[in-house]
Amino acid sequence: MRDIYGQSPPVDESPAIVTSKIKDLDAEIDLMPSLKKQGYTEAQEKCFDVATDKELKLMFLRCEKFDAKAAAKRFMTYWDKRIEIFGIKKAILPLTLDEALKDDHVAMSIGFIQITDIKDPEGRAIVFVDFSTEGTAKYERLSLVRTVWCVLHTALQDIGTQKYGIVFVVKCSDSLRQWDMRASKMLADSLKSCLPLRVGALHICHPPSHIKIMLKISKIFLGKKLRERVHVHSGSNEDVLEKVSKYGIGTESFPPVWGGEFILNH
Repeated sequence: MRDIYGQSPPVDESPAIVTSKIKDLDAEIDLMPSLKKQGYTEAQEKCFDVATDKELKLMFLRCEKFDAKAAAKRFMTYWDKRIEIFGIKKAILPLTLDEALKDDHVAMSIGFIQITDIKDPEGRAIVFVDFSTEGTAKYERLSLVRTVWCVLHTALQDIGTQKYGIVFVVKCSDSLRQWDMRASKMLADSLKSCLPLRVGALHICHPPSHIKIMLKISKIFLGKKLRERVHVHSGSNEDVLEKVSKYGIGTESFPPVWGGEFILNH
């Protein structure tokens, strides 16, 4: 049975399945032409253990429901993008604040993306994204992208999140002047078909008029699956909380300004 977002359940795993599928993934990587795996090859040369980590590969297999060919393709795209975002020297380091993100404290401090430590009834992690924080401090756009990668990798350390995915609760920018569209495009480009992430839905709450218009236009160009994953909630705080509660999202995932209990780290 499919759940409220239309996602199929994760694959039942066993040690034998995991071992077999990792071998299949490695075989698919070996079959790829060199031009399709340049980032992965470079990471291997610099730090073999990081690039070939079995737990990391397992994340990609879970994301693609153990389709080894699809997982291999995403894994190669991931390494190309990881090196592009971090540079090879930092890309092979752990994606933590004191390692690969040691120069990104300012972007991290604005609280653009935060894990709520709450899950929905299906086991998906709930992550809060606050676009109104953009521009509240001086940082490079690429630094903001790195912080998003760091937070999502932290969320993906949980096996349940790898299997069931993430639901994003989104606070929009309050005005067009406040919204950094270039940063948003960079974020979208950095995440597309690359992170081992199953996205359940995006709940966009209290959107201002300019965001509503842009969402209507953008939905025209989205595929059916993506359109169905974007949920827009307007009205009073009580109205929005009632609407999202139907998706198993409680007040503990919302900031106090919306009538919730989640304390944002700004």
